[in-house]
Amino acid sequence: MAGGGHVAIPFFGLETNPQSFLFFFISMNKTHSAAAFRSNQRRKLIYGLAHSFFILALVSAAFADNNRLSLTPALGWSSWSFIRNQPNEIKIEAQALALHKKLQSHGFQYINLDDYWYLNPSQTVDKYGRWVVDSSKFPHGIAAVADYIHSLGLRFGLYVTPGIPVAAYNQNTPIEYTRYYAQDIADTTRFETNYNYGDSVMYYIDYSKPGAQEFINSWAPPVRLLGRRLSENRCRR
Repeated sequence: MAGGGHVAIPFFGLETNPQSFLFFFISMNKTHSAAAFRSNQRRKLIYGLAHSFFILALVSAAFADNNRLSLTPALGWSSWSFIRNQPNEIKIEAQALALHKKLQSHGFQYINLDDYWYLNPSQTVDKYGRWVVDSSKFPHGIAAVADYIHSLGLRFGLYVTPGIPVAAYNQNTPIEYTRYYAQDIADTTRFETNYNYGDSVMYYIDYSKPGAQEFINSWAPPVRLLGRRLSENRCRR
């Protein structure tokens, strides 16, 4: 998350660097065993897998006993690779099924929903100032997609950018479980980068202000409703 200093996320048992472009990030190696993937169809899918990134990981992962780092690179597919700005429920579930049938036996396990799943944060937020799902693309909600992916034995990841939405500031939405409000923590002199809606939809967060950490923490309960422990990796600018 952007702003000054490091921001601890006690819900996650992790620490987020404010210069990280997302809450969470998964990357992949670009090389794969030719023996494992013989068909052209598989090669095309692996090419996409190699470029997977940007997730808020709503999933559990293998952690080392002493440092909680993932023991292996994340193996999965990201909507950014092929779908990019046109994700929807049908496409994401279809890709999950394809990975389940063809690649899960080789260790691939992540389905990552990248950008373009939410409404414009300069106009629409939930009652606590967080992003809102675009129901025209995901009519049954993100939780339903996550449930389907989990039913295949796979793990689900979701993209989020740093900052606090302009709409949250304009509406001065409360920060969940606190007495603070969006206007208490927003730095309106600077904007965060958002690929979907541009560079004027997310204000920086001033992490020296009371309520800033609590706003970050407030993302944890809705994420946990998706039913898995969180794993963190990061994409930096």
